[in-house]
Amino acid sequence: MAGKAGPRQLMRSFMYRHTHRRGSRKPAMVVVLVALLVLALAMMLRSTVVFRAGTAAADNLIVFGTVYDSNGIAVEGADVNVTVIGSIVPSPYQLTASIVGGFYTVTFVSTDWQIGDTVKVVASFGGESGENQTTAASENLEIDAHLVAAIPELDGPASVMLTVGGTAALVLLVARRRR
Repeated sequence: MAGKAGPRQLMRSFMYRHTHRRGSRKPAMVVVLVALLVLALAMMLRSTVVFRAGTAAADNLIVFGTVYDSNGIAVEGADVNVTVIGSIVPSPYQLTASIVGGFYTVTFVSTDWQIGDTVKVVASFGGESGENQTTAASENLEIDAHLVAAIPELDGPASVMLTVGGTAALVLLVARRRR
């Protein structure tokens, strides 16, 4: 048992002298510290690069697309509202109009959006409207909008009058049939 070195003896021999240099008593701690410093620096650089690429947008966001009517024909002059829905408060938006061939384009600066934000397009023209949305994964997004005929909403007094009139007509019709 006298020939085997214990854990403390092994640690002392590693920490205080290089085993490959006979007779040298220079500290090996410098080698260990330099290795740990290089490892820490490599890990810090890696985490910084991953963090930067995963959140912030480096360039402007260009959103473009085409507005089509309910028949699939490109619409010139449609009102287009593009909104970035995400972590930036308030959500930035831009208004534009489609041009020849139904094409539209808007640009958001890099501080107005982040990768992973939702970009929503709402278009309207001549009583038709449509919307589409997608997640921003790059600096260029193509989002087309397809318009559909708007269904009139029945709010307020008009809806009450139509409901009462329809119910009264139905009651009269049923009462006449029973006779």
